[in-house]
Amino acid sequence: ARQEYEKFLKRLESDEEFAKVGAKHATHVRTQLVGLLRKEGNPEDAMKQVEVLIKAYPTALQPLMEKGLILQAWAEKDATQYDKAIAHWTDLRGRLQTMRKKPPQLYEVILHLAECLYGQATKLSDKDKAAAKKGAEDAEKLLKSTLTLYASLGGSGWLRGQYEILLDKTIVFQGRTPEKRAAPAAKPADTPKPAEAAK
Repeated sequence: ARQEYEKFLKRLESDEEFAKVGAKHATHVRTQLVGLLRKEGNPEDAMKQVEVLIKAYPTALQPLMEKGLILQAWAEKDATQYDKAIAHWTDLRGRLQTMRKKPPQLYEVILHLAECLYGQATKLSDKDKAAAKKGAEDAEKLLKSTLTLYASLGGSGWLRGQYEILLDKTIVFQGRTPEKRAAPAAKPADTPKPAEAAK
């Protein structure tokens, strides 16, 4: 797939006729290429590519999301990158929250921000207990406030599950026991139709 993406982008540069038709797909293709570089564990190259993409398309959300994921993956290997990842997700969260209609990506951004706060806290736990505690507290507050303000999280049950799992981790990290949650309400059993009941 990477070779195909690179071939497509090279052809965009060298074939004017192809560029007229293919230009509308350039952002998507470049973003996919950046994602592949990130998954290959090459954050430096992925970051170079995504910065070019953001410069070319500064208002496109997908490259900004990808940049955050690159920084986050990088931070998981090198804890010194957590500040950059947290700053990026915080900035993107601020942008998305000002929108009148909240995009579904907002709730993903908040989850990633909380993951970074918690991840940084776990790395600091042996070096700076006060900073680690604050990071976990910040992650907990962020998750709780989001679940309170936007209970449906854009209608994503999977995302809500991820919030709850991470919330419990932040609470346990602080030495507390997570609160028990009510189990989802069971769906009522199908009632037989009158004709079936009469049989």
